[in-house]
Amino acid sequence: MIDAGSRVIGHALLISNAQAGGDEAFRGVSTAGPCGSGPDANSCASLGAGSNVDDGNHFFVDTTAINDNTEEDHASSVLVY
Repeated sequence: MIDAGSRVIGHALLISNAQAGGDEAFRGVSTAGPCGSGPDANSCASLGAGSNVDDGNHFFVDTTAINDNTEEDHASSVLVY
C-alpha cells in the first residue's frame, strides 16, 4: 500500500515495470488501483491491509511472476496524475 497523501480515486494510476537494484528478471503483469469504496475503487482491507487504507488516499501495487498467477516482488514505477 502506498499513501499518496491526497485523493487518488478518479485520477490516472499508471504502473510500469522497471529495472532497478539488479532486478532484470522477466515478470508477469503489474497492476495498481485506488483503495476505497464505490465503483472506481477496490477494498484494500480485503487484501489484508487493514480498514484504515480504504480512504481514497491509498493505492495498491501488485507485481507478478512470469506465470501471471503468483505474486512476486519486482521493481516498478508508478505515476499518479
